[in-house]
Amino acid sequence: MLYYQSMEALSKVETVLNAYCADKILKADAINPRYASLWQEIDQYLKNGGKRMRPRLVLMTYEAYGGEDLENIIPVAAERA
Repeated sequence: MLYYQSMEALSKVETVLNAYCADKILKADAINPRYASLWQEIDQYLKNGGKRMRPRLVLMTYEAYGGEDLENIIPVAAERA
């Protein structure tokens, strides 16, 4: 059962990261469109697969130590993903 909880939590991590990048792109565009294009590249890089090992390890470790409410750990898993 823990695996399915982790997968749901990873989906929420993706949502947090997408919102973070969208916010950064909007703010960067107000500063300079070239700066916004940098954030758009970062956003695309993060959306390409294969860079979610740290969030998975955070979620799995949390569960392994008895963590049950994954909502508590999602911000930590999304941090610096």
